[in-house]
Order: sequence, then C-alpha cells, then structure tokens
Amino acid sequence: MSEARKILVLGATGTVGRGIARVMNRAGWSVVAVARNAARLDALAQDLPGLATQTGSVATDADAEVLARALRVSAAPFDAIVAAFN
Repeated sequence: MSEARKILVLGATGTVGRGIARVMNRAGWSVVAVARNAARLDALAQDLPGLATQTGSVATDADAEVLARALRVSAAPFDAIVAAFN
C-alpha cells in the first residue's frame, strides 16, 4: 500500500483553509494545517482525524523562516501546498 499524499494548508483555520483541510482529509490525504492560533488549530484537529498541526506565520520573513525550519524537521516533503490567507 502506498503512503498517503501530503498537503500543507497555510491559513488552515480560516473559512477557506478549513474547507480545504476538510476536503483533503476526507479524500485520504495527509494534511498538515498551519495557522497562527493554536486553540483554533486544536479545534480543527478534533474535527479532522489524523490532522497534523503546526502553529506558525508567514507575516514576516523571520516568521516564515521559523515555520519553514519547523516544517522541514517535522513534516516535509509535501505533494501540494495551499495558501489560504490574504
């Protein structure tokens, strides 16, 4: 059996990000959800079995570097990345 494809959803606790995470989770993808608010990520993880979460931001270059380092260690590589924020 092959491993599930992996998707990173940035902005996963917003309306669009939640919807994408939900659809991909139900389609059998391994979903890594990223958002700034840990409590909202925890609530999303309770709703979606197997969801992996990472608190982080891309608001500044420094924030993005911290997030990228954390994801390289814990979750990469990804088959797809979705940015669901403005």
